[in-house]
Amino acid sequence: MKSIHQQLVQSILAGFGLLLLAGGLAIYFFTRLALLSDFDAGLRTKALAVMAQTEQGAAGIQVELPDTLFPGGNDRVFPQYYELWQTNGIRCMRSAALAEADLPFAPRPLNTPVYWNIDLPDDRDGRAVGVFLL
Repeated sequence: MKSIHQQLVQSILAGFGLLLLAGGLAIYFFTRLALLSDFDAGLRTKALAVMAQTEQGAAGIQVELPDTLFPGGNDRVFPQYYELWQTNGIRCMRSAALAEADLPFAPRPLNTPVYWNIDLPDDRDGRAVGVFLL
């Protein structure tokens, strides 16, 4: 037979455990959301920098990207990939680090940047941004 003291201690420990679990989950999800938001802001900044280097010419889209924009192209730990397409799906430019692999193409016009998770060519998880240049 359990005493009132034992029941009270068990109830308090169970309540404290649930409170600790709920607090830990809340901290995890809010931190993840903040980090993902910061990472997406960095992706958007890079996409806008690429858009600033893009010109529409008689031969199609011309892009001159400085090496400083994607310094991680040859980084084996944190590689950075990019690929540019025209709205009809024709590829304009891509990072040399992609070799023969392709990144996913977003065929719809994007009025605002769209972010999604992707599988990178080296079987890593990655994050992508899609923007539409008018």
